[in-house]
Amino acid sequence: MYAQTAWGGLLPVYLFLGGLGGASLAIVGLFALAGVKKTKRLATIVSACSLACLAAGACILLFDTSIPERSIILWESFVNFDSWLTRGAWLLVAAMVLAGVFVIVNAVASSNSSMRRICGFFSIVVGFFTAGYTGVLLMSATAIPAWGSPIVPALFVFSSFVSASAFIAVAMQILGEKKSRGLCLFELLNEIGETFALGCYLVWLSYESAETHLSADMLLCGDLGLVFWVGIVVLGLIVPLVLSSLLLYSKKHRALSNVLTWASALSVCVGNLCLRFAVMGIGIHTVVVIL
Repeated sequence: MYAQTAWGGLLPVYLFLGGLGGASLAIVGLFALAGVKKTKRLATIVSACSLACLAAGACILLFDTSIPERSIILWESFVNFDSWLTRGAWLLVAAMVLAGVFVIVNAVASSNSSMRRICGFFSIVVGFFTAGYTGVLLMSATAIPAWGSPIVPALFVFSSFVSASAFIAVAMQILGEKKSRGLCLFELLNEIGETFALGCYLVWLSYESAETHLSADMLLCGDLGLVFWVGIVVLGLIVPLVLSSLLLYSKKHRALSNVLTWASALSVCVGNLCLRFAVMGIGIHTVVVIL
């Protein structure tokens, strides 16, 4: 049994960028809603990076196809509201617009302004659903049994917020700001949530059906075993959990804290990219027998 490639190419990269952009927007929205003054410059930069991630993801969706001429009928993705593709297209547009507006508001408004708080609230809502939509898109593909569980969106949400927390920690370091204990705890809690969700997903795959059991075998000991154990478990879960725990107690050693922050961010990004490649790879279609 081999990993499927029909839903491959750069689509896993889109799933990663969409989740990272949405979760980053939600976190800086939380900063703005709380009126944290020292994060105003950080929020401006992270909002701009969030917009860049979402725009890059949109470009991947547009061009990662075997028939480039399909881009001519792109408008059809915005009119069929019974489709999750349509809902996701509008959600992606809303997130990009909001990220652009938030960049301007953060740059010109005061830390405690009503406009910044309003943008912060909508950024939390839109950013959260954008991060979750990347998993809902897969779950809505009913012909692929391995994706048909609400655990998939939950897993993608947790991993997206882990990636966003690590990214924001690096941005804070570049700007000369200290990573708050609250952000460290937030990242650690999401790492624990991602680990729990992945465990539940593996159990579900193993016992849901014969088709999903094959997908579980591919992850644990098959074609995707190396990606799972090294990429997801070691780099995506164990290393970040250890480094996040150490970061909570390394504030007095700035050089060590800087190294741990960069190492954790790199490990998280590689691990969560591997997660999306692996989940896409186990998407075996249901076998239909015609008598």
